[in-house]
Amino acid sequence: MSLATAAAVALAVTFAASAVAKLWRRPDMAELGLPRWSGAALAALELALAALLLLAPSAGGIASLAVLSGFTTFLARRVGTGRGCACFGSTAAPARWWHLARNAVLLLLAGLAGFG
Repeated sequence: MSLATAAAVALAVTFAASAVAKLWRRPDMAELGLPRWSGAALAALELALAALLLLAPSAGGIASLAVLSGFTTFLARRVGTGRGCACFGSTAAPARWWHLARNAVLLLLAGLAGFG
């Protein structure tokens, strides 16, 4: 298995786990300033990205870079505010710096999948 393929699979598993957590926990998206239905929409997007990463790793990696860039920007704005992020279905836990470190790793995986 190539490094790019391994990165795509790892990222697909991560997106699928995040989607399942959002669907299971049903986070309060209104607390994030988003419509209530956006949790299900984000879960659908994450499942679509997981499928794309498995079916077309390069395209999935590039799409994941775009989505993760948006997620990371949102997360960076919340770090230090004591407010949640809906990461993996949780709005209760405040966004922390380690969340940004985790997203940096996910961005690296997306880059490897997309361009590796």
